[in-house]
Amino acid sequence: MADYICMECKYEGPARKSKRGSKKLEVIGWMMFPFGLPYTIWRMVTKIKVCKHCGGQSLLPLSSDAGKRLSEIARQELTGGKTLITAKEKADTVPKPSAPLTPPPPRRAPSEDPGTW
Repeated sequence: MADYICMECKYEGPARKSKRGSKKLEVIGWMMFPFGLPYTIWRMVTKIKVCKHCGGQSLLPLSSDAGKRLSEIARQELTGGKTLITAKEKADTVPKPSAPLTPPPPRRAPSEDPGTW
């Protein structure tokens, strides 16, 4: 699945498909049968990609040159010009523990004396 960047909110990720038209008009169209069927078919066929975050329709593929530039600009705005470290780079720089962690000692069984807490 291709990732997109929204030009309105700068969200990066997969797009959501949305039907065009109005749900209310579709219901009214089904009350008048001849109009409802073609309208429903038109809505099902003409789906558009929208932003998952804000619902905007102005999306750019991240694989395009413009999408890459917008992504870099958005990251610079977000970090104040600092470079971001990706999760993979961070995992490479975190030292691995030298010895395995030992589990905590087992808990004691509750006492049989009902007078103690």
